[in-house]
This record gives sequence, C-alpha cells and structure tokens, in this order.
Amino acid sequence: MRRKLISFLWVALAAIATGTMLVLALPLGEQAWLAWFMLVPLLFATRDKGFLAGFLGGLGAVFWCGFLATTGALYHYKTFEPEPSWTYTGCGLFAFSFSIFFAIWSDRKNHEKPIWWFATLAVCLESVLMLVLPAPLAITQYRSPMMLIAASLVGIWGVSFLVWVVNLLCVKKPFGWIVAIAIALCSTMSTFIKPAEPTEGMVVAVSQIGDGQEKELAESHIAISADKPAFDVWPEFAGGLFIRGDDTSQLKELSSTSSPIITSLRDTFQPRPHNVAALFEDGKESARYAKRKLFGKETDMHTAGTKAVAVPMGSARGFVGLNICYDSCFPYVIRETASLTDVKVIALPTIDPDSRHYFIAGMHSAFTPFRAAENGVAMARADGHFGSMIVNERGRIVAELHDEQKSITAKVSGQRVWTLYQVIGDLFWYLCIVGVIGLPIGLAIKAAKKRRNRAIEAANKFPA
Repeated sequence: MRRKLISFLWVALAAIATGTMLVLALPLGEQAWLAWFMLVPLLFATRDKGFLAGFLGGLGAVFWCGFLATTGALYHYKTFEPEPSWTYTGCGLFAFSFSIFFAIWSDRKNHEKPIWWFATLAVCLESVLMLVLPAPLAITQYRSPMMLIAASLVGIWGVSFLVWVVNLLCVKKPFGWIVAIAIALCSTMSTFIKPAEPTEGMVVAVSQIGDGQEKELAESHIAISADKPAFDVWPEFAGGLFIRGDDTSQLKELSSTSSPIITSLRDTFQPRPHNVAALFEDGKESARYAKRKLFGKETDMHTAGTKAVAVPMGSARGFVGLNICYDSCFPYVIRETASLTDVKVIALPTIDPDSRHYFIAGMHSAFTPFRAAENGVAMARADGHFGSMIVNERGRIVAELHDEQKSITAKVSGQRVWTLYQVIGDLFWYLCIVGVIGLPIGLAIKAAKKRRNRAIEAANKFPA
C-alpha cells in the first residue's frame, strides 16, 4: 500500500510539472523552449505503471494546464470577464489524445516498440482532434523560424512528431538530453533573427475591432487607408454590421472612398445561410467564398462551402485567397486555396470564442504561421479581440496585435516561396498512420513466424 501511494504521488507531481511546463510552452506562455522537455516528468513517472496510471497522469497534466490557464497567473495578457468554460473545453478535448498516449506508453508490454512508433502514435491521436478542435503540440513552436522551415518540408505534423521524439529521447536514450538542449537552443536563438522587410511588394492591413462596433470599425478602416493597403481584413461577421439581408451597398460605398475591404457576412441561402467572405473594392463586390469548416454549433446555423476561392486584387497584381476562421486549423483547406492560380496572399477573417485570458484566440492564432510556412504564402488574419497578425511567406510574423482595438499595416513581398509540403501535402501524416498500424502487424507476424519455427524444430527433434 505504501509503495502504491508513493507511486501515485510521484505520478501526481509529475503531472503538475508537465502541466505547468505545457501552459508555459503553449502560445500566451511564450516559453517555447520548454516544449522539448515538458513531457519528460510524466514520461518517467508513468513508465511501466500500467494503463490506468498513464491515463490518469495524462488527464491530470492537461487539466492542471487548463487550471493555470484560467488563472492567468503565467500570462502577460489578461481578461477575467469571460467564463473559463471554453478553456476547460479545449483542454478537455486535448486530454483525449494526451491521456490515451500516456496510457499506452505506461503499459510495459509496449516498451519493445521503438521511439518513432510512440511519436507517430501521438501524432495520429492529435490528428483525431481535427474532428472537433485540432491541438497539436507543434503550435508551441509557431514563432520558431527553424521549426517553420521544418513545416515547409513536412507540414505541422512533422513538427509535432519532432516535439514528441525529442521528449521520448530524453527518457529512453542517454544522449536524449543533449539533443533536446541543442534543439531548444538553436530554435530559441533563431527567433531573434528578425524578418527583413521586403523592398518591393504590397501593404496589407488587418483591423481588430470587437463585436458590434460599427462606427469604430469604419473610422479605424478609414484612418488606416492612408497607408494605401491592397486590402484591409476585418474580423469574421464584421461585414454583417453594414448589410441588410443581402444588400451590401454600404460596404461597396465605403470601399469606393477608402481602401479595399475583406470581411465575412451571412448570405441569404436557404435553409441555412453560408458564412461568406468577399473583397469589396472601388464600389464593387468580388466573388464570394463560403466557409468550408464550420466550428461547433455553427453547423446548425450555416451551410458549409465546398470549394476554394481566390479573387483578383485591382490595386495589386495577382489574386488574394479567401478563407475564414476555423478553416486555418486544417492543413489541406489552406493548401487548396494556396494552390489556386496566382494567389499572392491569403486573407483570414476570424472571430474566436470569448475565453478567459484569450486562451482560444491565442491557440488558434498559432496555426497561421504554420499555414503560411507550409504553403509559402503570406497571410493576413483579423480577429475581433486578440491575435490578429500579418505573416510573410515564410511564416514569420511581421506585425501583430495582442489585446488592442486598432488597425495595423505591414508590407509583404507578394511572392510565393516553393515548399516541399505544397508538393507532398500531408504525406507525413499518412506515413504516421501506416507506421502506427504497420508496426504491431509486423511484430505479430514476426512473433507468429517464431512460434511456427519453434514448433517445426520441436517436431523435427522429437518425431512421432
């Protein structure tokens, strides 16, 4: 009994240590270097302890992370007004993949499997969350140029795989800590290299103005128009403040005397409207894009779109790709938009759920640099409350807003960068699935062959 109690306390303390480092490594905590060590305490504590110990340890770590996130004690930006329900919901969903991984890891019979198998298992479990709310550990590295280069090769799943592998190496290999320290140092040092401003290109703007502030949004847009941006991205649904039914004449009129506007609004499609984005320029409205990935209960409110859309920019050569909010959580959705002819930049109107200390907005915004790096295309993301940003074609953030209510501009080159990911897509993810399934099958076949050979040898040795 005493031994079991000590073992339980060790797992609990390890869960607290891992959960604390997790909340610090994730966006808002901004201590990305911790990601390369954060799982180690729980990996050590749950090893060989059995399925239940691993499951409960993983669960405890994530909910301790959620608790710290709701307190805001480790965050610079704070807002106490929203209820913590969204934070716990997000953490609860992530706890699914986290807990199952540690439950499988803790089972002694699985320790014959190599490190790469555990890492591919973790990636596959994270990918299951795309059904509800994606949350790969790779988002801890959204500011790292080194990891963004990795994403341009094999996508966000490759970065997530690397995070898991390095943590596992620290537990299973003597040289693991050397690898973890080296990657943490190189990755962190690379963040101090500031992205160079292009000598040529286009100026783009994002306006971060909260819900229901029609006058403030228009005034901010008119003021930022002095910088002559190719377009100004407004938050998701902000366009709805200026329309009645399907009459967008107010937006057209505003665009005729100021910079072009990209925003989203509800159309009049029946039985459920689409959530559509469009470019308003020189008093005209472009073709519309219908949001393809609907979030949560939005499926009861809107009809999902079915295709990628890019529209020509009159004030700049080339096309701007249109996506909306939750689309950015899905690699293939942005890849399809980026693959359209002559897309120079992607606009992303967004409105994240109100969550304490901007937790959801912070996590969601971290996908934008990855999507840009994967596809070699600049992106402009506008949220209503937090995390609006302009990202260049290599995934580097060149301008961003935290909890301010204002508009900002930045110059992007408007040039595409070739990436391997654009060619191979989510091949790495498919290989992870093959690896997770294939290794146990291979081991089972190998074991069956050994048993058959032993039976043949025994039969030959002692013939009837």
